[in-house]
Amino acid sequence: MTAPILEASNICKRYGPVIALQEVDFRVERGEIHALLGINGAGKSTFIKILSGLIQKDCGVLRIDGHRVDFRAPIDAIAAGIATVQQHPELAPDMSGLDNIFLGREHRARGLLRWIDRAALAERAARLMARFAVALDLDQRVARMSAVEREVVAILQALAGEDIKILILDEPTSTLTDVERADLFKLMRQLRRQGISIIYITHQLEEVFEIADSFSVFRNGALAARMSATEARERRLSLATLVLGEAIGGVFPDRATPPAPGETVLSLRGFTRPGARCWVFSAWSVPALRNWPRRSSAPSRSRTASCALMASACAQKIPDRRCRPGFSLCRATAARKVSRSTDRRFLMCRWPI
Repeated sequence: MTAPILEASNICKRYGPVIALQEVDFRVERGEIHALLGINGAGKSTFIKILSGLIQKDCGVLRIDGHRVDFRAPIDAIAAGIATVQQHPELAPDMSGLDNIFLGREHRARGLLRWIDRAALAERAARLMARFAVALDLDQRVARMSAVEREVVAILQALAGEDIKILILDEPTSTLTDVERADLFKLMRQLRRQGISIIYITHQLEEVFEIADSFSVFRNGALAARMSATEARERRLSLATLVLGEAIGGVFPDRATPPAPGETVLSLRGFTRPGARCWVFSAWSVPALRNWPRRSSAPSRSRTASCALMASACAQKIPDRRCRPGFSLCRATAARKVSRSTDRRFLMCRWPI
């Protein structure tokens, strides 16, 4: 039987009294896409940092291609064949895609000055894109690229190293649209056909059955489950239940009591695309009021719902990339419309950007 491309046994990591990883066993087969699942704090990030050489394990054994390895720095992981694309790739926005791919690994011409041989870089990039069937304008500045194009540049940057066997992708679809996600999945399948194994970290559970061959679930710093996507589908297992360790109903129970006055019961945000203008609608539960909770210490002059109700209408600008500035403007506005068709009324308000 062929040995897994990656095998981790009894991996432990502590931060003082806090146990981040406890006797974790993990493996990835050759040429497969393996999803790594778990809630925040489950130990995924710590484990990936160990595989990437960013931190060192306290105990346990790592094997690549059947050979034991120990990483003291990221360069050790890369030399062993592991490349990692972080959730927010650190690309140089004012440089071209070509320059980003080979940043720090430029081909320099011989001679006293040793200038960068851009023709050689373009040739290397062309071979790289041809190998993985990628079509991308690498002369374009990264700042002008779409989210999926930046993700592809980051992946090509990771694969530009010598003899990469395992690619780790940390939440690559978190900022992508459905169309961009499909393009990324197409590239991932192409990498799989080339024999590269992929560890795919995601919180989007519906993507697991779409792209992954198998998955592992981390919970409380330990491996809670490992199986193929086909097995989970045949057994009709709920990934959410595996991740949480309990039924969804126990985490989000049915509401037993009606909403209290002033409690938000509906919130709609009309975002059409990242960076676009948006409308924000909010609805508050409004019973027939006599003692309506006031938003300030100022006394209310009105006892009628249509006049006494105040709400916050928010206008928000969501940037097209995460970790970029946006804004949220909120202000009090009087009731625009109060439905009189039911005893329990709802206040609807809107505010354009």
